[in-house]
Amino acid sequence: MDSMIQLQKTTRMEGGEAFVLRFWEVEAARLGMSVAQLSEQCNQSLSAYDTLWRLSE
Repeated sequence: MDSMIQLQKTTRMEGGEAFVLRFWEVEAARLGMSVAQLSEQCNQSLSAYDTLWRLSE
């Protein structure tokens, strides 16, 4: 999500903000979650990945 938002900020693609929002709404709905829940799950996944990466070093 952060990458999509950053891309939109740098490219300023017409309709890009609406696209990002629709994408996340559809994906969250597909998974039976709210956008906030999906975002939190993504954040937790990134945190777990970072922890595993550090442990593997």
